[in-house]
Amino acid sequence: MILLYQRYAATTPERQAELDRCAEMNARSLLFEEIRGIDADVETRMTYGDFFRLCEREYSGKLCVVANSDILFDDTARLLETVVAPGRMIALTRWEHPGHSPRMLGHFHMERFYSGTQDAWAFIGGELVGIGDAVPLGFVGCDQAILGECYGANIEIADPALDIKTWHQHADETRPHRPSMTGVYGYPELTTTLLSYRMITHGWPLSAR
Repeated sequence: MILLYQRYAATTPERQAELDRCAEMNARSLLFEEIRGIDADVETRMTYGDFFRLCEREYSGKLCVVANSDILFDDTARLLETVVAPGRMIALTRWEHPGHSPRMLGHFHMERFYSGTQDAWAFIGGELVGIGDAVPLGFVGCDQAILGECYGANIEIADPALDIKTWHQHADETRPHRPSMTGVYGYPELTTTLLSYRMITHGWPLSAR
């Protein structure tokens, strides 16, 4: 597995310490064949399309994981090898640290939960090129906007975060102001590694069609 993330200078020493700790602990975990932090501007950020093209050029055919820089992986990440497949995007809802459940932000429908926040995405390098060029990581709604684009491109989408845990490290609840993404938002069903591929979609803002 290849792990890629954006590396940028945080606005406070406390936040920088969190980001450095994630990078160090992910490296020490030995879960990944390679970990690559890519320098990016804190305001503009890279797009998903930038990452997809990079993976096509340098990691074609390999299991690639793109994650926010404040995400910590544990041994359950090994399960990605059992669920990532061609034509499929695995989008993982984060777990808050410390916590006992994934982040429950999204929609309940017909006794199922459809998640509205993901912080890590896994796919086969060389796929997804042409998707996500206008969706920067870190902007409000970027996780749902990229899944809306994948849905429109007939990519399978699954969120097995009940089994694969990604731990969000952000003690300070202050967030920089960034604009919201517009377009079709996608919400995958939260499941175990028994994938469902069920989705809810809607335009954002809600008046969009």
